[in-house]
Amino acid sequence: MKEITAYAVRIAGLILIVTTLVKFPVAIYAYTTQLENSIAAYFLPLLIPLFIGVLLFKFPTSFSDKYINLPSTTEHILNTDQYLYIGTILVGYILLFYSISDIVFHVSNYYYLKSASGGELTILAYDYPAVIATVAELVFSLALVVKAKYLVQYINAQNKKLLTSSSSGTDNP
Repeated sequence: MKEITAYAVRIAGLILIVTTLVKFPVAIYAYTTQLENSIAAYFLPLLIPLFIGVLLFKFPTSFSDKYINLPSTTEHILNTDQYLYIGTILVGYILLFYSISDIVFHVSNYYYLKSASGGELTILAYDYPAVIATVAELVFSLALVVKAKYLVQYINAQNKKLLTSSSSGTDNP
């Protein structure tokens, strides 16, 4: 089972690296068209998930041993619930790293614009809805990481309910 979790963590790291590298051309274009902003405001938020992705890819077993707690079994039969649990936690961590990097961008951008304007920013001058979306992403990612076991139990309960309703001939899920 440890091999499976290590492979899953390595794949999550690779996904994090690739999706971050895809955003670099957009950041380069944004920086070249808006030279008044600092280069760190564009590239620091990308370097955080890139660094985390490299760590996950390079050291998958240390991460999976520490953060993914699966019941140890002597059998080599893998349970679907364990796959779902691992996948939920990994998706939660990927979203967590993206939300942290977005928060770094929003905070640095806010302070830069505030110092450049010399006062408080209005809702028209700053992208407050994007900040709210980032906070929602942070809360959602933390919920995926912390409550993964309960989410798997909920999905299993819904699947059982769906199976029993379809076997009895009703269409209510």
